[in-house]
Amino acid sequence: RTVVLGYGFFTGSNCLWKSSVLSSKSFDENSQAEDADMAIQQILDGQRLEYCPESRSGELAPTGFCACYKQRLRWAIGIDQVSIKHALAFTRAGKASCRGRCGLCWAHVVRWFFWLVGAGMMCLPIFF
Repeated sequence: RTVVLGYGFFTGSNCLWKSSVLSSKSFDENSQAEDADMAIQQILDGQRLEYCPESRSGELAPTGFCACYKQRLRWAIGIDQVSIKHALAFTRAGKASCRGRCGLCWAHVVRWFFWLVGAGMMCLPIFF
């Protein structure tokens, strides 16, 4: 992703932040995916995000199917929430590179186009 889209996008338990970079923005307390929101803010501000394969962390896995479903649903809603919040900023000239902004559009906006096309293709047999 870093090579093709111009940015590495990784958040969650293995995300390492420089405190000076992290303190330059504020967390959105209403966001379902505050880590993704922070990452997008940093990318739009021209910061470079990279994956650190040497990092290690532990986290507790959901205890059952319902807990796992709720966790994945929160993540899905959170990414959609962040995508909608920042969608217009993906197209504006700013500190982020053109390739980085195109990558953000691809990962957060274009996927909806493909989803709609796929859903539309599923409905075609109904009309024929």
